[in-house]
Amino acid sequence: MPVLKTLLYLLMNEAFTGERIGPRVKDNLDLWQSLLLTAVKSETAKYGSESTS
Repeated sequence: MPVLKTLLYLLMNEAFTGERIGPRVKDNLDLWQSLLLTAVKSETAKYGSESTS
C-alpha cells in the first residue's frame, strides 16, 4: 500500500499545487482516472472470480 499511495501522490501533486487546472493537467487527470479504473476492474474480476470458486 505505501507504494500505491506514493505513486498517487506523485501523479496528483502537480494537479493540486496550482490555483487552477490547465488543459494538460485535466487531460492527465482523465488519463490517470481511466488507467486506474481499468486496473481496479481487472483486479476485481481476477480476485472476484477466485473467491467464488
